[in-house]
Amino acid sequence: MKFILVLLFTAKPLLMTSIQPLASITKELVGEKYRVESLLNGQQNPHTYEPSPGDIGKVERAALYFEVGLNLESWGDRMCKAARKCIKVGEILKERGVPIKNPHIWLDPVKAKKIAGVIVEELVSVFPQDSTDFYSNLSKFEARVDSLISWTRSKTEILTDKKFISYHPAWEDFAHTLGFDLVDVVVEHGSKEVSTKRLAEVIKGAKNKGVRVIVVEKGFPSRVPHIIASEINGRTVELDPLFSGYYVDEMKKNIENLIKGLRWQK
Repeated sequence: MKFILVLLFTAKPLLMTSIQPLASITKELVGEKYRVESLLNGQQNPHTYEPSPGDIGKVERAALYFEVGLNLESWGDRMCKAARKCIKVGEILKERGVPIKNPHIWLDPVKAKKIAGVIVEELVSVFPQDSTDFYSNLSKFEARVDSLISWTRSKTEILTDKKFISYHPAWEDFAHTLGFDLVDVVVEHGSKEVSTKRLAEVIKGAKNKGVRVIVVEKGFPSRVPHIIASEINGRTVELDPLFSGYYVDEMKKNIENLIKGLRWQK
């Protein structure tokens, strides 16, 4: 009995998130004292995911549950009903006047800092004893993100070709913040199929504007992007929007992959 009681009192508080990038940011803010888990494993589409009873059970046990909101997680309301406390970080930012074009806000490093700020506010409200650590970790996270932004802009400033198209609109704010030129988006929602008419429009527009790169997302169907790349005599570049590693490291991989693709000549 004593052993069980010790385990109960020493277990790390559980924090749940809807997607891996939110878990990545949260882990950097809380350190080793807390257990952070994501419902999605990084290869699942947040638009079409179907939570299991086990997922609901995890959210029920968590001290806090974070999701993006903004209709990214169509199943999110069910999780929020199960949660002790549900925080929709994207909707909080929107209420505060942050301009948001689409729900993939974590891919914009400027908004990622704001996401981290919201997470820390909520952490402090539930775990005030660790507030000093949370705010210290937030400052370190913000500094790393600022360095990433500066490094990226120094690279994009000297790129002779910054143009690309993407299959789905996850990369709009990413491109705007970091100095890339997103010329077109094939579909407005990640779960939709592209029509023959729309495909022809994208190909014609890309040829007219000299676009040679189309972004395909890791874990998502790539048939249409490969068709477009073939028609425009270009190439696909795979980026990972649902990464699970350290935020700055994973974002830098995406940025480096895109820059490498833009420098490619056939």
